[in-house]
Amino acid sequence: MMEYTSMIETVLKNWELDNPEIGERFNDNSPRLIFRIHTCSQDYVLKGQPCSISEDTVKSNVSAHLFLGNKKYSCYNLQTN
Repeated sequence: MMEYTSMIETVLKNWELDNPEIGERFNDNSPRLIFRIHTCSQDYVLKGQPCSISEDTVKSNVSAHLFLGNKKYSCYNLQTN
């Protein structure tokens, strides 16, 4: 985990969290970076993509997450032809 610590600390500086601490990493066998972040008020999950993911894939994933988040995760409401 040491190789990710400074990167995660940099990300956490941009969040307004109350005394964040990096917790355990989930699914060590996956190239996806998923860590628990502990704060005084609650815990969060920090998810990241490995550097091998293309910029287009990241943009596509962000767009999908924004859409589904704005729809309150109601993907069952999507229309299909």
